[in-house]
Amino acid sequence: DTPVYLQDVMPTTLELAGAPMPEYVQFKSLLPLIRGREEESYPAIYGGYRHLQRMVSQGDYKLIIYPTIGKRLLFNLREDPLEERNLAEAPEHAARIDSMMRILAGLQRETGDTLRLPDLMK
Repeated sequence: DTPVYLQDVMPTTLELAGAPMPEYVQFKSLLPLIRGREEESYPAIYGGYRHLQRMVSQGDYKLIIYPTIGKRLLFNLREDPLEERNLAEAPEHAARIDSMMRILAGLQRETGDTLRLPDLMK
């Protein structure tokens, strides 16, 4: 049930083969997680598609940003796994969105993503 990246397959395979991990690899081996060490999992999952979309998922929530149209979507994946109810406009989720936007910005810096989301950071 732990979120992982498809790209985690490569470091997992290298570790299984006993090969050295190249310094440029940004992803993790899944072996610690497979062996039951959940603390090795990611605190948040980041995704991006060209200049059109950015996403961060943390815990039960997923925030999707469409910068070219200025749209934000927030979903509670536990209560709404089909992502049918956008919670982004509900005032009670403003603090969560702010927190997730900061996480998203940090993950953008970490991955070298230069797409600016200034109007949506508020």
